[in-house]
Amino acid sequence: MKLVGSKIVARVALAILAIAVALGAMGAAASRTAHAAANDTVVHHVINGPWFLHPGNPTDTPSINSPTSDLMQTGTEFDVQCVATGDPITPDGNLATDGNGDSAWEYGTNAETGDTGFVSDQGLDTQVTQGNEIAQLAAQGILGCGSDSSTTGTQTGSTYVQPAATVPIFISYDRNAALNWATANAMVAPTPTNVDACTWYASQVLAAGGLPQDGTWNTGFYDIEVNNGWQIRYGTDTAWIAPQLVEYLEAQPYVEVEPLGHMNAGNNDIPDARVGDIIAYVWNGDDSNGNLLPTDLSSVPYIEHLSVVVGFSDSNPEYPLVAEWGNTTPTGYPNRGWTWSERMNPPRYLQQEPGQKDMFAYLIHIRSDDDLNISAGN
Repeated sequence: MKLVGSKIVARVALAILAIAVALGAMGAAASRTAHAAANDTVVHHVINGPWFLHPGNPTDTPSINSPTSDLMQTGTEFDVQCVATGDPITPDGNLATDGNGDSAWEYGTNAETGDTGFVSDQGLDTQVTQGNEIAQLAAQGILGCGSDSSTTGTQTGSTYVQPAATVPIFISYDRNAALNWATANAMVAPTPTNVDACTWYASQVLAAGGLPQDGTWNTGFYDIEVNNGWQIRYGTDTAWIAPQLVEYLEAQPYVEVEPLGHMNAGNNDIPDARVGDIIAYVWNGDDSNGNLLPTDLSSVPYIEHLSVVVGFSDSNPEYPLVAEWGNTTPTGYPNRGWTWSERMNPPRYLQQEPGQKDMFAYLIHIRSDDDLNISAGN
């Protein structure tokens, strides 16, 4: 039995969608991606449909040969409650007889009909990578359905709840891939060049490392905007705006935001930093009324700049080197000490620049399953 649907043409579909929006044929349909719902489900949408809904209970083992009900078309809202492991499915909707397919199946509700059941992960816009589906979906708030004896949970109303203790605090994050993108693109002029470029750079580094994406934070096609003519917009607002990105990351179970305090000669070391982590800066250190800001997490909304850790000083393995995009010329820094500015005349510590004596910073540390400590350039 064929499930119907394909992910093979995903990129082609996005390109067609971009053209259609540019012509005014479609509105904001391209923004239909996952977002947290108030009823403990996560909203996703069907892609490359149609795809069959397989009715059943959350504790069932999903199978391609199980009965089907709804034939869900592309764009259908599907409210995901949990994820289970079942038959591996190929991108074109068939059983992967060699086992090399996507074995994740989401259990939830077809918002159009109210029917519940399983749909293959191949048919939803979950933005996960094959082989890492379960961990990445857990990071989105989609927990396991407990379909095997090693996992237990409770059924409350229409929502299956897995114990919070099963949520992983470490994810698969490829620090080498993040480093490679960061160093290869640090001096590439961002488009458009503006004050948000540093956040867009950091977002693309995180995406290159495989950080799970969803409808709130995503670096893929987003919209068509009128900005000196038609312009394709990539990335959600959270992928472009520094405080929003840090607030989003802070809410993820695999991220630790560590206040570093006011910057001075005595706190330049960051022992917990790893390649692929982010450093966030508050330049002025005070609010609009001139009041000194606290350096705890309450000041995250005042974050003004992001840099990416790409290595460590040869003379001090706890002093990070960073790369970044900015709104200066040239736009990027391929490698600098995280507290140092080579472009000032003369070069100096950042806190020595006018108006920045009270600046402070945060480390955004990704808890990866390997926590590699890579030297820049390797």
